[in-house]
Amino acid sequence: MDEVTVALVALGGYGNFYLKHLFEKQSAHGCRLVAGIDPDPRGCQYLDRFEAESIPIYTDLGAFYRERHADLVVIAAPPHLHAPFTVTALRHGSN
Repeated sequence: MDEVTVALVALGGYGNFYLKHLFEKQSAHGCRLVAGIDPDPRGCQYLDRFEAESIPIYTDLGAFYRERHADLVVIAAPPHLHAPFTVTALRHGSN
C-alpha cells in the first residue's frame, strides 16, 4: 500500500489533537504529514516538530496547492469554514 500524504488545516485548537496522533502514529498507519495550513500557527503545540522535520506551514490552502499536493486534507478549522476548505481540497484532487 502506498503512503498517504496528509495536510492539516488549522494547527491550534482541535488541530493539536490531530497533530498529536499524526506525529505518534503516522508511520504505523501508512501516512505522512506533509504540510500544515494556518494563517496564525502560534496556537500550535507542535511547531518545533514542524521545524525539526522540515514540514512547511502555509498561510492558506491556496498557497499550499501552488507548491504541493496531499492525498488527504484534514480540516480542523471551525465548522463554518469547512465548506470552502473542502471545495478547494476536492478541486485539487485531495480527499
